[in-house]
Amino acid sequence: MYKFFLLAVLTNGILAQEAWWVTVYKDANFKGSSTTLGLNYGICKCFNYVGSSWNDVISSFDSSDMPIIWYTDANCKGSSEKWGRGKVSYVGDQWNDQFSSFKFTDSTC
Repeated sequence: MYKFFLLAVLTNGILAQEAWWVTVYKDANFKGSSTTLGLNYGICKCFNYVGSSWNDVISSFDSSDMPIIWYTDANCKGSSEKWGRGKVSYVGDQWNDQFSSFKFTDSTC
């Protein structure tokens, strides 16, 4: 099975569609198993559950170019923490193996 990702570019006044995604890793420093979630999911929308294989096992992530809020429970419930855009090599002892859902965020949320 092939995955195709389309990312339009802002050129000559044509509006681009941005691709938001987060790649999660089971270990710190972007090691261990990984998967990409939320491709083009949208701003301010809850990604309700990372899935049973990824629930409470995430230690590092790369959130493309969009800040992200992680939640300890499904459906964007429970404790939460907002992270800036980009790579996080370790989420810290408090958040390690705690994430269950997320949403991409900006100033409109």
